[in-house]
Amino acid sequence: MQTIPIAQPDVSAIPAITRGTTFPASPEDGDIHFYPADGVTSTPSGAGTGVVWTFVYESSDGDWYFAGGHPLRVFDGDVRVRGASTSYGDLPTDPMSITLPALAGDWNIEVHAAITQPGGFESNFLSYAVGATAASDGWATAASFLNSGSIPRTHKHTGVAASAVIAEKARLSNSGNTNNFFSRQIKVWPVKHTP
Repeated sequence: MQTIPIAQPDVSAIPAITRGTTFPASPEDGDIHFYPADGVTSTPSGAGTGVVWTFVYESSDGDWYFAGGHPLRVFDGDVRVRGASTSYGDLPTDPMSITLPALAGDWNIEVHAAITQPGGFESNFLSYAVGATAASDGWATAASFLNSGSIPRTHKHTGVAASAVIAEKARLSNSGNTNNFFSRQIKVWPVKHTP
């Protein structure tokens, strides 16, 4: 009978797997961390309910890269009217927001809404502020025709501070009209966490 040698696995190559809202202090390349994001503050509430993100550590730059999980999401189906302002501001009732977890780094942010323009033909924008950084048309979803909709718009933001507030903002291109925004949503998910 022949004996076949069995190679022993290199257990030093197995990544550490951790879970919690605090990342490991001394991670090694390839370590995995599960981050429960369900404690975030949002308006309306519940953006992070049941959300757990997976991160993988990259030792070459010291960052934790997002490897999976659902985005944080807020949604409001009610019609909100914005009028007489070509500058970004809050919608008058129940403006939406998400306070990011205490994870500094890069984030993807998506905004979407159905937009109708009973006042005429003009451009209307739904965007968001990122912490102290004002809303921008470059991040906005927009509609430019009577009774039109819009498409979701996703933008990657780099160097976002921990616990930044993502706050919905809207504006019109013509201050003489009012416009309706409904079925609004904001989604956010990390690209990487820089400790």
